[in-house]
Amino acid sequence: MLDIRCLEYQVQNRYETASILAQKVRDLGGSNKAILINGEKSADALTVSSLATKSDIPVLLVNSRKIDSSVKSKLDSWNVNELLIVGGSGSIPNSIVNNIRANKRGELQVLIGFDTAIEIAKESYSNPKQ
Repeated sequence: MLDIRCLEYQVQNRYETASILAQKVRDLGGSNKAILINGEKSADALTVSSLATKSDIPVLLVNSRKIDSSVKSKLDSWNVNELLIVGGSGSIPNSIVNNIRANKRGELQVLIGFDTAIEIAKESYSNPKQ
């Protein structure tokens, strides 16, 4: 039997919820990377989950107009080595990305959700027999 606990947080929005969960993932996995997705595009969130899970990389949400203060403060305090932006500038404008400190930025930039899922799966599981 699994020992599962439910935690309850009082948050303002999905961006704050994601930043709390991302902190938990970072604390457990110790990754110096972060994944940034548009929180208004649920397909990006679903397709990036395999990469995030396999590599213990926290996922943070932004919207297409601004970055939530809780997300910005997490990223600033983490001083990430690598930031992966899912969907490229079509999902997250450069005006947002350029305001985030990261030593390296990578993009999975494709046009539709199915293609995004394939590219992320290739990145996550380059040797499917493992």
